[in-house]
Amino acid sequence: ISGENISAAKSFFELGGHSLKAMMLINKINKGFDITFPLEEVFEKTTIQKQAVYIKLINFLSTEISLVEAEDFSENIII
Repeated sequence: ISGENISAAKSFFELGGHSLKAMMLINKINKGFDITFPLEEVFEKTTIQKQAVYIKLINFLSTEISLVEAEDFSENIII
């Protein structure tokens, strides 16, 4: 992908992206954000804007799941 005229609103594929570059992008996203970004999401969320929203959602959901797992529900049970 050329560094010229890159915009967060431009499609990854309009900028010259293809399947091999998509795999490289996923690898960088996964390592950089410590998440699992599925390949199909690159094809569905083709802009940086859409990918960023998806990454925020993954991070939010993983935080919420961690909080639920950490709670001790046994203290809240009234018999």
